[in-house]
Amino acid sequence: SQLANIISETNAAAGKRVHVFALEAEDREWERRMKYEVLAKLYYAEPGGHRPIRYLDWRNGILEEELGRYEDQADAEMEVATRNICTLYKDEEFFTSDDFVRLFQDIQDETDLVVLDHFHYFDSEDRDEVRVMKRNAQMIKRATFRAKKPAVLVAHIRKQDNKTDPLVPPGEAFRGSSDLINIVTKAIMLAPDYDTDTGDPRLWSTYMTASKCRTDSSLERYVARLIFDVRANQYRSEYALGRLVAGGKKFVELANDQLPAWKTSPRR
Repeated sequence: SQLANIISETNAAAGKRVHVFALEAEDREWERRMKYEVLAKLYYAEPGGHRPIRYLDWRNGILEEELGRYEDQADAEMEVATRNICTLYKDEEFFTSDDFVRLFQDIQDETDLVVLDHFHYFDSEDRDEVRVMKRNAQMIKRATFRAKKPAVLVAHIRKQDNKTDPLVPPGEAFRGSSDLINIVTKAIMLAPDYDTDTGDPRLWSTYMTASKCRTDSSLERYVARLIFDVRANQYRSEYALGRLVAGGKKFVELANDQLPAWKTSPRR
C-alpha cells in the first residue's frame, strides 16, 4: 500500500490526474499517510538530534510536541500534493468489480492513472475465490484497454513457507488465482529481507523484483534490495542490484561489470 501511495504521489506531482480506490483503508487514511510523510520530512530536515517518530504514534495523537509546529506548512504542501489526487473509500455497502469497472468508465476521461488498493477487497456472492479473482482481473484488464488508461492493483500473496520457498515469491504466489500473473502486463513483487542487519531497527531491508514485464522480460532476472525507512514511510533512493541463486534462497549482488545499462547510466 505504501508503494502504491508513493506511485500516486509521484505521478500527481508530475501533473498526472490520479484516482485512488482505497478499498482496504479507513476514511482519509490515504491522505493521512501522505501528510505524515511531509511532516517527517520537515522534522528530520532540521539540524540536531531527533526523537524517533513513527506514523502510528502520530496517528494516535502523541507527537504533537514534535510535529505540531509543522502543521501549517504540511497542510500547505498537502493542498498542492493532493490537487491531482482523488481518493474514493469503500463504505459498508457491497462493492464489486462491476462497480469498480462502472466507476472507471465514468472517470476515464478525467484520469491518467487509477490505483486499486486492494484487489482482494471486492465483494462477491460467488464463494469460488479462484473463479472470482480471475473474472475480476479480466474485467479490470478489459476496462483499462478500452479506456487506454493504466491501473495499479495491490494484491496479497499466499502464505509462504520460509524454510522451502525462495526469498522473493514468484508471480504465481498471488493469492486466489495463478491466472492473475498471466493477465497483468507488469507485476512487482515485494518481500521482507530478514537476513540483512541494517544496524537500525527503523530501517527495513526489502527485496523488490519485476516478476513479470511483458515489454522487457530481461528485467525479470534481477532483484533489488532496498531500505525502507519507517520513520518517514519512504524507501531510500539507493539500492543494491543482484540475482537470487541457490534455488532462490540466496541474494548475490552484481559486480559493477555485470550491471545492466539502465543501472549504470545516470540518464536511466
